[in-house]
Amino acid sequence: MFNSIKVKLTIIFLLWSLVPLVMLRFIVYPVVHRAFEQMVIQNLTGVGHKQSEFVSSWMKERKNDAALLASDACIMAFHRCPTDSAEFKRILTQLEFVRDTHGYKDILIIDKEGKVKAGTEKNLVGIYLTEFDFFQEAIKGKVYVSKVTPSTFPALNEFGDREYGVPSLFVSSAVRDEGYNIQGVLALQVALVTLSNEMRKVKLGETGETYLVDKDGLMITESKFINTIRQMGLIKKRTSLELKVIDPTTGKLTRAAEECVRGKEGYDAKGYLDYRGVRVLGVWHWLSEYGWGVISEIDLEEAYAAPSGMQRQFLVTIFVLAGVLVLVSIY
Repeated sequence: MFNSIKVKLTIIFLLWSLVPLVMLRFIVYPVVHRAFEQMVIQNLTGVGHKQSEFVSSWMKERKNDAALLASDACIMAFHRCPTDSAEFKRILTQLEFVRDTHGYKDILIIDKEGKVKAGTEKNLVGIYLTEFDFFQEAIKGKVYVSKVTPSTFPALNEFGDREYGVPSLFVSSAVRDEGYNIQGVLALQVALVTLSNEMRKVKLGETGETYLVDKDGLMITESKFINTIRQMGLIKKRTSLELKVIDPTTGKLTRAAEECVRGKEGYDAKGYLDYRGVRVLGVWHWLSEYGWGVISEIDLEEAYAAPSGMQRQFLVTIFVLAGVLVLVSIY
C-alpha cells in the first residue's frame, strides 16, 4: 500500500502542509500563552496592590475621623456637661451629624470607668464596655482599630435592624481635657458593608472579587457570590465571620488564605480552588497593622479564556486542514 506513488505523495503533501501548523501549536502557542499568563498576573497583581492600598487608606481616614472628633472642644468637655444641659444636647447633635455624614453605625462617648456617657444609640447609654479592646487600648492614649468580632450588644446590621452577633469593627480614640488628661474614649462603629461596597468599585472581570480575611482565615467582608454560597449551605446570613475561606475538597484554608495567615504576600498563576470549589488565580497581601489579608481572585476559566480559545482554534484548524489536504492530495 505504502509503495503506491499516490500514497507517498499524499503523505509527503500532508507532512509539508501540516508541519508548520503543528510547530505553531507546540512551539509558538506556548510562548504566546506564557506571555498572556504574565500579562494576566500583572493585571491581577496591580488590582491587588490597588485594593491593599485602598483598604489601608480607608482605615486611615476612619482613624483620622476618630482622632479629630475626640479633639473637638465640645467633645472634650463631655465629662463636665450634665445630661440635661444644652451643651450635652449639642454633643449628641454633633455625634448624629458625623454618623449620618460619614456613614458610621454608631458613635459612643465612654467615660474613664468604661460607662457609655453619650451615643447615637440611646439604648447603649449607661452600659459598661470595659472588657472591649477598643476601650482598653484607647484609654491608654491610642487611636486604635479593634478586631472584627460579633457584637455582644444589639448593633445595627446591614438591613438597618439591631441584633446580637453583628460583625463589629470599632475605631477609638482617647478623649482628653484642656489639660491633656484622658477623660474617656470616643468610639466609631464602622460599617463593614460600606468597605465591601467600596472595594467592589474596582472591577476585575465578571468573576473577579477582592475580600478581607482575618488571622483565623474567616472572611470579614461580604462575598460577591453570597447568594451562591448561601445556596451551598456555607452561610446563614452573611459571609463576614460566618465563612471560613477553606477549600471544600480538603477542608483546609485555600492557598491564598493560608499564605495570608502566615503573614506573607504573593500570587498563584497556575490556579487553586477557592471557597466555592472553583479554580481561580489569586494575589494576596497581609496588612499587619490590622491583622487582615487582602485577597484578589478571578476564575481561571475567565482569566485564560483568550489563550484557551486560541488553542481550540489551532486544533480545529489543524484537523480541518488535514481533512481538506487529504481530499486535495487524493484528487
